[in-house]
Amino acid sequence: MTLTDDLGPEIIFHVYDPKTGMKGVVVVDTTMNNISGGGTRMMHDITTAEIFGLARAMTHKFAIFDFPIGGAKAGIWADPGLKGEERKELLRAFGKAVKPLLSGGITLAADIGTDGEDVSAFYDGAGLPSCSTGGWH
Repeated sequence: MTLTDDLGPEIIFHVYDPKTGMKGVVVVDTTMNNISGGGTRMMHDITTAEIFGLARAMTHKFAIFDFPIGGAKAGIWADPGLKGEERKELLRAFGKAVKPLLSGGITLAADIGTDGEDVSAFYDGAGLPSCSTGGWH
């Protein structure tokens, strides 16, 4: 799978925090009205290409339902079974790293490997109020 085509993505944003070892990516496939949204996966074996495909799927989902929002998706390379303060610190580091996107109209929610508490942790790391509820864990 290639990471670009005639439609997008508009942004591929890789992030890393050496203190926690957090490695992540946000793919903003499209924006509409300067906003975009999608879930955040946390798994050992995600790829940027996979996250791009999922962001594209979000673009199509929002379009099918005529929602005025573009598609995005995020991924964090980590053990979804990570617990406690180590998990919170990793998610806060992710939020701090992606703050420019979160404060610029990109909304990230929970997906496979994350839940609403995790989303709150990365919005907390960005110093922003959480915009999301729910998800899978």
